[in-house]
Amino acid sequence: MSTLIVVQLLPLGAGLCVRHLRPDMADKLLGPALRLGKVLNAAAIVLVVAAYYPLLMEVRLKGLIGMLLLLMLSLAAGWLLGGRDIESRKTLALTTSSRNVGVGLVIATDAFGGTPAVTAVLAYGLVGIIGSLVVARSWGRQPVLSGAVVQDVEETPD
Repeated sequence: MSTLIVVQLLPLGAGLCVRHLRPDMADKLLGPALRLGKVLNAAAIVLVVAAYYPLLMEVRLKGLIGMLLLLMLSLAAGWLLGGRDIESRKTLALTTSSRNVGVGLVIATDAFGGTPAVTAVLAYGLVGIIGSLVVARSWGRQPVLSGAVVQDVEETPD
C-alpha cells in the first residue's frame, strides 16, 4: 500500500497543490511535465520489457487473445457510454481501456511478487498501452469535426 501512495497519490497531490496555490507556475510546468512523463513512460516500458522478457514470452496465444478481447470490450464500453459528442466518446474509450494499469501493476508486484499474476498484469498492461496508442493514433489522423455528434437513428415504417 505504501508503494501505491508514493507512486500514485503523492505526485497527484503535489500537482493539485501547485495548481491550486500557483496556477501560473502550473501552466508553465505543464509542457515540460508532459514531455518528461512521455520519456519516463517510454523508459519504464523498455526497462520492464527487458527485465520481464523471458516471462512475457511464456504468455500463451490464448491469453493474448483474451487480453485483446478485453481491450476491445473496454474500448467499446467507453465509446458506447461516452455520450453523443464524438470527442467525448473517443476520450472515454481510451480512458476506459487504459484505466488503472499502473495501479494494477503496483498491487500485483506488492501482493503477488514473483508469481504469474505479475506477468499477466504486465502483459495486459503492455497490450492495453500499445493497443490504445494504435487506436489513438488512428483517431488522431482523422479530421476533427468540431461539435460532431452521433445522430439518433429513427426507425422508418416499412
